[in-house]
Amino acid sequence: MKHYYNNQAFNADHLLSEYEDSRTKGKKITLKEPDFINLANHLEHENLLEDALDVLDTALEHFKDSATLHIRKARLLIYKKDIDKALESLNRAEIYGEESFEVDILRVRALCYQKNFDEANALLTDLKIKYFPYSDKLSDVYCIEALLYERQEHYEQMYMALKDALLENPENMEALRRMFMCVEFSRKHRESIQLHLQLIDEKPYSHLAWYNLAHAYYSTSQYDEAIEAFEYSYLINEQYQDAYLDCANLCHSLHKWEKALECYLAALPLINPDEEVLMRIGECYIQLGNYEKAKIYLYRALSHNPKDEEVYFHIGEAYAKEGKWDNAIHFYKQAVKLMPERDDFLTALARNTEKLGLEEEAIALYKRSIQLIPDFSENWVEMASIYIRKNQADVAISILEEGDKHTISSEMYYCNAVCYFMKDQRKEALEFLKEGLLDNFDKHTLIFELNPELKSNKDVQAIIRYYTNE
Repeated sequence: MKHYYNNQAFNADHLLSEYEDSRTKGKKITLKEPDFINLANHLEHENLLEDALDVLDTALEHFKDSATLHIRKARLLIYKKDIDKALESLNRAEIYGEESFEVDILRVRALCYQKNFDEANALLTDLKIKYFPYSDKLSDVYCIEALLYERQEHYEQMYMALKDALLENPENMEALRRMFMCVEFSRKHRESIQLHLQLIDEKPYSHLAWYNLAHAYYSTSQYDEAIEAFEYSYLINEQYQDAYLDCANLCHSLHKWEKALECYLAALPLINPDEEVLMRIGECYIQLGNYEKAKIYLYRALSHNPKDEEVYFHIGEAYAKEGKWDNAIHFYKQAVKLMPERDDFLTALARNTEKLGLEEEAIALYKRSIQLIPDFSENWVEMASIYIRKNQADVAISILEEGDKHTISSEMYYCNAVCYFMKDQRKEALEFLKEGLLDNFDKHTLIFELNPELKSNKDVQAIIRYYTNE
């Protein structure tokens, strides 16, 4: 919550010390009314809500006729969901002060949290008439009406109320902030695009309008437009960490590694990064080939959470890319230990174990992974490839036949082709090669990786040329 709090506006430590010293020693408290309010704001900002209330109660002992203090107390009580006491404070504010727009708005807010929807709606009707000539105030009335609908889970009506609030005042920050969540619940993403384009046309430097527009674009799968809107949001407000992080996460999911890394690094000075952000930075560096930088951030992530299996896995990936198989295996094993049901962890460990020539261990790991997800063809191919390299074509074929019961892929066709060439069964080999080329021509180089001699096989070259022309 931010209730008029400005850390630079006063010396919080000095005020707190003076207040506590006076209370402890029974001295007369000499703080002025604004001091009490600033101190309460500071304590609330630190989430010391009971202490903040204590300060306000003390202030009211000295300034009992202050409508401002009663309003401030009511706002805090509403935040704590202590609605009866909040309404009591609002009543006192009306007794000690003249009519106040803030009292009207807070009263409706309190009634909404009290689920007294009929009374809240009746008061809102009066407020719409009362504040009709004043766009800024009417905008706030519509914003509170949105709360009324939100509390009843009427999200389409909530959307319309927030829309009205923003049409009255495109710079209503509360309405802009709440619109993001409302659009998600109401599923009005396309309507949100049109609304925010209209708002941006009127107020082009609204970072929240651009931010909401970005999310609406994302939800309608317009990813390039979403990234551009996120960029406008954080260029307008260079301190807006959510725009950096959401843009980074979107780019990460789209494998736009450079852009994702740029946004993550821009967000770092603004946040206290957790292991998730540090890990994703590390992953970006892996994808961009900077393995040393990747490990720096991944080890930082590990220091945040020494039991995060994903971090261990990515450190393993970094070492594997460097060809440091022993190091990679160490971290893959840690990942598997923490999450033994992850087939991708087992596959990575198997692949790197095989690099060290530990074929039987690798085969056992591939079998474990296959038990978890039998329809992932890569594991069947990897396991069959071990036997191909061991010149055991029949074993490889039996593995591929078993795999064919669960899945199929061009790589499995190519593996079968190599096996049958090894057995001098040309007809069967060419048939499997043909199936592989039809399924995915670009993967055909696998046969040369498994058996380089096939590069000079005239039949192989002829059929590849034929399907190249196709």
